[in-house]
Amino acid sequence: MIVSNVAKLITQQNKAVSDFIQAGRNVTILKKAGIKFDDMKWDLTALTKANNNASSQTISFKTVRDGLGKKAKPFPEPLNGVAKAYMAQFLKVTLGRRLSRGAFGIRLKAFQRLEQQLFEAGKSGDIAALTTEQAVAAFKSSESTQMQNSLGVGVREICSTLNRAGVCPNVSNDIVVAQYVTSDKNRIKSPEQKKKHAKKTLTNDEAFAIADAFHIAGEIGTDRDITDRDILTTSILALMFCAPCRIEETTILPFDLEVEDGEENSPADDILPFDQNVNYRGWFSRYGVRWWPVKGGPPQVKFVVEEMVPVAKEAIKRLRKLSEKGRALAKKISDPDQIPLPPDLEHLRQTGEVKSSEVSKIFGLFRLEGIVKRHLVSVRYGVYTFASVEAYWRSQLPKGWPMVSELSGVEYKDCLTTHLLHAYDDGKGTSPCLPTCITSQTIQMDLNGRFINHRDGSKTWQPNVFERLGVTLPNGDYPNINTHQIRHWLNTVAQRANVPQVHIARWSGRKHIAQNQDYDHTDLEDVVQEIMDRNKPEVEPADKLPIIVDDSPDNLDYRAAILRKSIHSTPFGFCTQALRIDPCDRAGACTTCTKLVCIAGNKKHMDAVAEDVQRRQRAVQNMQEHEQAGGRVNPRTKATMEQQLEHVSQLEQYLSDEELKGQQIKNAEALQHVSFSHSERRISEMKKLEKQ
Repeated sequence: MIVSNVAKLITQQNKAVSDFIQAGRNVTILKKAGIKFDDMKWDLTALTKANNNASSQTISFKTVRDGLGKKAKPFPEPLNGVAKAYMAQFLKVTLGRRLSRGAFGIRLKAFQRLEQQLFEAGKSGDIAALTTEQAVAAFKSSESTQMQNSLGVGVREICSTLNRAGVCPNVSNDIVVAQYVTSDKNRIKSPEQKKKHAKKTLTNDEAFAIADAFHIAGEIGTDRDITDRDILTTSILALMFCAPCRIEETTILPFDLEVEDGEENSPADDILPFDQNVNYRGWFSRYGVRWWPVKGGPPQVKFVVEEMVPVAKEAIKRLRKLSEKGRALAKKISDPDQIPLPPDLEHLRQTGEVKSSEVSKIFGLFRLEGIVKRHLVSVRYGVYTFASVEAYWRSQLPKGWPMVSELSGVEYKDCLTTHLLHAYDDGKGTSPCLPTCITSQTIQMDLNGRFINHRDGSKTWQPNVFERLGVTLPNGDYPNINTHQIRHWLNTVAQRANVPQVHIARWSGRKHIAQNQDYDHTDLEDVVQEIMDRNKPEVEPADKLPIIVDDSPDNLDYRAAILRKSIHSTPFGFCTQALRIDPCDRAGACTTCTKLVCIAGNKKHMDAVAEDVQRRQRAVQNMQEHEQAGGRVNPRTKATMEQQLEHVSQLEQYLSDEELKGQQIKNAEALQHVSFSHSERRISEMKKLEKQ
């Protein structure tokens, strides 16, 4: 009886699996997108949102335990069919939203982790045998808490779907995933959090190292061994320092990207007009570059800080020079049916036959490799048809030719980073007939160092660009950075300069302003110290409020700093506190706050302070009546309220003094009800934790 029940259960599970796979095969959207269900690799270009020009829009249903690339093997059955069926259903229900490839990639990674768990249990591919414990272990094996959360959501959705379909009856359809809350949103961090968070941005020493490398790379003609790749990498880094951007965005720019305010007949005037809203108190110049953010931000002219304009111009000048040959070739290939040939090989179009040595010369190869020979039609030994050579050349043109990116609408003949194929690959010959563009991997590999493959099959290690140029940090180490750290560094600089959040988001090419906080690496201690340094109290008489005389030359720097960096309007006057800490721990008590500056004679300020005086008088009177009636009154509270009333009344007198009309009154002698602020308390607590 038990055996028959088990057999019946297995039959039901097998039927559920086959029905689920068949439902996936019947999803019509796959055929419309040109995707074959049984293929190991799916091209999702037609169904997903492209984030940038360089990233692949394909997913491969392979395991990862045997390695990547050619070593990877397809998922074992029936897991292979179930994974494809799930992806097909997921494509169907999310079609209207056009998710990015990453949404499908994280779910594919979840299937790979689930297969790994089944393999370790001796049940590789048997998705019906999956248990809840194995599903939880699949995403908890990740070292990163954030990756655990991302994989956990994917595993939970997959298991819930398969459980409802009867494919995985032994797994829960409600797996609990601990939500990852980024600590970057909280400026008060433990020492471990600070160390981890600091890796996302550059240090000032690393920023100066990039500047040194850019300067050295421009010293062509000296005894230094400067290569085109050195110039390329340092110029891209310098351009990224001029305005916050992503490395992928620099690869799709036109060569005529510079725009200056008032420039006549500028191609950007109609499409990307200058936005007055981003010119924040002179912080930006009227020079910018055309830019197309790859993650949802609107196309724009990205402004460059005035001090960085010469750097931007020099970097663009170097990149234009490097791309001259590539752009000239791309312009020459107006007809994609005709391969460009060297002048001494033009006769091959008439003869129709090409020798091996001539094929190598056409494509810039050291020798004719087997991977090329497989695409050529042989006439006799060492001779191939010209038509097959031309067909192979057309197949090697960049994807989307002649367009570099649909986002920017830039063609290869107009792209700032167009170059000849393999022009920056030391181990390969430069192709004189195939243009291409720089990818983000090209730059990042130059920052990390890379292996060079030689003709004899050997490999040598090429150090990163800093080591090649002899640029070190103060401690003698070579910088080890990535391109995205520059974006974090510039955003932090803007945050410390108190640039409004909406302007930072616009400048950075963001779609949502809330993303700014993930790029802010300013600690609360730094903010408080900066405010204290900027607003150090002066030596003033103790018997009256200090007066800042408006025409005193000694105070010009102070007033300029206040107006430029710290001023915020309140009903009582202006707040010199940098309101970067939310909420303000003195909110509602402006008249007794040391950060308040009022303008004598200003009716709005006078009325607000007068109303506050009346409110405090009523409060003191009520307290006195309560005490006279026998009620209990805290002596400290009573003394504080009376002192504050006296202080605010004195402030009212100064504001109404005709002799002081128009001058700034600094409320620096205010008495606070609490002995320290919440911010100071939190800092003191963190210092205690650091000592432990």
